[in-house]
Amino acid sequence: MYFILPCYGCGNLLIVEEEQKTKRCPYCNCLLNLSKTRILRRVSTSREASRIVREMKLAKGCVSDKENLIEKE
Repeated sequence: MYFILPCYGCGNLLIVEEEQKTKRCPYCNCLLNLSKTRILRRVSTSREASRIVREMKLAKGCVSDKENLIEKE
């Protein structure tokens, strides 16, 4: 199981495995305690998590259509 959550330092979306207890944000270097972080979505595969993060960033306007690299299934 994978979780999608926002960094509480910079707000960027991150993907973490269920077993992880902490995660360092690659964008702002903030160390997140995952037990205190709001989980936005739970998904079963890393591929599904990546697709959802791309869609969320696109909907939020963080990624332009040219940068959207959603794989065709």
